[in-house]
Amino acid sequence: MDARFREIRTPMRSLPFSLATASTVSSRKRRRLYALVLGRLRAVDAALETREYLCQDRFTAADISVGYAIMLASLIGLESTFTERIRAYWHRLKDRRGFAMASAAQEREAVEQGVATVHAPLVGKVTVVV
Repeated sequence: MDARFREIRTPMRSLPFSLATASTVSSRKRRRLYALVLGRLRAVDAALETREYLCQDRFTAADISVGYAIMLASLIGLESTFTERIRAYWHRLKDRRGFAMASAAQEREAVEQGVATVHAPLVGKVTVVV
């Protein structure tokens, strides 16, 4: 795997990102990651209580950012913890024409480059620095 995909960096602390490789991840760190993600999901759920999108009742960059985080949460197996509001929001985001176009472009480029069409950075031992 390309070294640049082994770690996602931000200023604070390192947490394991791939829960699929649980043998290399301590249960304490796994619980911390779950707590971090679930806390963020609760905040998003509360924000969506009175509107369909996060800002100004229209689709904005905030929805792209949060949608990406929801996609990652889904990929690491947390979709079962989504509330009905989070699920509906995620479906609204995925149903947008731009999402379909971006997904198709991503797959097309992956095929052209001869790389996996799945989210390869999430396969194996990936670390996120939060």
